Amino acid sequence: MVLALVVILAAAVVVVLAFTLLGGNKSGGPTSTSAKPAASTSTSTKPASASSTTSLSAASTTSTETSLGNGTQTYLAQLSGQNESPALSTSASGTLTITVAADGSSAHYVLTVSKITNLTLARLHEGKAGATGTTVLTIYGGPTRSDVFTGVVTQGSFTAAQLGGSLRGKTIADFVALVKAGSVYLNVGTSAHPLGEIRGQLE
Repeated sequence: MVLALVVILAAAVVVVLAFTLLGGNKSGGPTSTSAKPAASTSTSTKPASASSTTSLSAASTTSTETSLGNGTQTYLAQLSGQNESPALSTSASGTLTITVAADGSSAHYVLTVSKITNLTLARLHEGKAGATGTTVLTIYGGPTRSDVFTGVVTQGSFTAAQLGGSLRGKTIADFVALVKAGSVYLNVGTSAHPLGEIRGQLE
């Protein structure tokens, strides 16, 4: 009887130990496999960096496309006594630059002269080279410069409303058309030559 109890107890201990060992192995398995998804999480950051690089490239392309020319038109007249009618011998000279705005609403001018004495006025006229025409616009009407002057005489802007002569009531586009036809000149008068000492065609 005692021997039988001993055998039963021994068998029970063996069964308990067997279950304990099997339970320990099962708990260790998931721990080692649960670490694997972390690796896939680290790879998910790559698409984010790739998309940010693409967006930077698109932005730089757009900024390059918008840095284009502004569409203005510039015309120049070289002024000298030889262009007067009749021609004059003078040491004076000059340059007129007119830049028409891209939208055609106005035009900006700069008149620069060299070694001109007692300058009185500067006017744009309609007319071909060698011909005399009516005044279109006065860009300098005084006061008389009582000196020998070199530098910028005047600069500013004008609109179509300020144009006279055949351009009265017309547009800046009409003024430009006249310039392109070779029919606008600047005449600069002095005390010695009130009708003009230096002149040049806008072109």
